[in-house]
Amino acid sequence: MNRKNMGEYLKEAKHAVEDAVSTGDYRELSNRLGYLAEDAIDELNQAVGTFCGNNKKNNGNQKRNTPPSQKEKRENHYYTGAGQPGETAWGIRFYRQQKEKWNRRKQKKQRRDDCRNDTVYVPKVKVKGRVSSVLYTVFGTIGTTGFGITALIMFAILAGRSFADDQIKLLTEVFSAVTAISFIMLGIGIKQGKFVNRFGIYQSLLSKKNVCEVKRMAEYVNKPEKFVIKELKKMMAFQMFCEAHFDENKRYFMLGDEIYEQYKQAEKGYHERTMEHKQEETDTKKKADSVVNEELETAIREGHSYIQQIQRANEHIPGEEISRKLGRLEDLIGKIFICVEKHPEKLSEIRKFMQYYLPITMKLVNAYKEFDSQSIQGDTIRNSKQEIENTLDTIDLAFEKLLDSLYEDEAMEVSSDISVLKTLFAQEGLTKKDFEMNK
Repeated sequence: MNRKNMGEYLKEAKHAVEDAVSTGDYRELSNRLGYLAEDAIDELNQAVGTFCGNNKKNNGNQKRNTPPSQKEKRENHYYTGAGQPGETAWGIRFYRQQKEKWNRRKQKKQRRDDCRNDTVYVPKVKVKGRVSSVLYTVFGTIGTTGFGITALIMFAILAGRSFADDQIKLLTEVFSAVTAISFIMLGIGIKQGKFVNRFGIYQSLLSKKNVCEVKRMAEYVNKPEKFVIKELKKMMAFQMFCEAHFDENKRYFMLGDEIYEQYKQAEKGYHERTMEHKQEETDTKKKADSVVNEELETAIREGHSYIQQIQRANEHIPGEEISRKLGRLEDLIGKIFICVEKHPEKLSEIRKFMQYYLPITMKLVNAYKEFDSQSIQGDTIRNSKQEIENTLDTIDLAFEKLLDSLYEDEAMEVSSDISVLKTLFAQEGLTKKDFEMNK
């Protein structure tokens, strides 16, 4: 390998810099300069070894024991083709290190760009108390510390003297008063400083959309919502927030008349839609109620019609037993419709009663009336009449159970009320058992 002198390395470095400047690509400049520096150091080490007599000539059969230079490593191990890493362990490791380095640079640049995009530019306004809070805090701290220590020293001197010195006593009172005033100034400064800091938080929350929920503001400053509303009104009075508005319920705080007008339009549209929805619900309910009322009136009218038909049939049938059964049937049907009339929601429970049971029952009653009106009654007529009478017993029992089921909810409520009443009486000691124990 031909050796180079330092001048050649400097020329190559100069050419590398010129190439980077001309092309505008500085990404490979540091690598090229690093390689040149490593090669120059290797050449210098070899030159020093030759001068000191440590560089022995290798015979044809003798292998070189000195480690390869950085240039030889790069030429023989790192690149085997057009930018592809070699197969040696050193080449793979070096390639991975460079790749990780490039990835870190890329991530850092991405984070910097994200931060630049997320930056919120808060407009500068005149903040009430920003300067005075600093002055009050600084002078209050100095006064409280300096005059307070002096006042303590004066108290110590007075406590150590056996007689009272008027001048020292006067100085002690003066320093004590100044210390108290400084302490008050410190408190005012801290209070105003917190006020200014909270204004900065409010301004930051409003900077993007010019509107923010009062609840969210309260969470950020760790204060109650009433405190935040009162403080925002104070800032509006100090003109720290220009063209600021609350909504009707003081749930949102917004900046700008345009935003407020948009909010009012949206609120108006919401109220109109709400009223329309309520009106639609009311109309639907009225229609449903009217349908239910019509169905109820129709059912009651049909029920009275069946009762009247049974009454007329009973008047034309002379038999005492059948009259008793028809009278009971009439009474049960009347009570069923009275219950439904008081509780219209139970109309659905008697639909089958209206559509099937009553028409069939009326058909049987009319058939009995027809059979009974025959002057000559054979076995067939007598058997049919007997069968109808037996069936009327079954119908009466079924209608009685239907009426009982209609009052099931009321019975459960009564039972529950009785249980509650008994429990209350027992807690108050008003039961019979309690009276017997007190005797």
